[in-house]
Amino acid sequence: MINLDLELKKRFMKTKIIMQIHDELIFDSPLSEIDEAMNLIKMVMESAIVLNVSTSVKVNYNDNWCKLTNTI
Repeated sequence: MINLDLELKKRFMKTKIIMQIHDELIFDSPLSEIDEAMNLIKMVMESAIVLNVSTSVKVNYNDNWCKLTNTI
């Protein structure tokens, strides 16, 4: 999460991490950054630690947390 926050700032993105719920992160992102933010989140979080097994990150977006769709 720290690396992700630093990367968002380095790219001057307006996307912000606003909440962590167990193993989920909630972001606030302008529509103009959705695609870039989703790809960056997936890349940074999947490479956060080197393990003998692969890690998989699912990324969703919607304007309402109750209706998450568009999984990458």
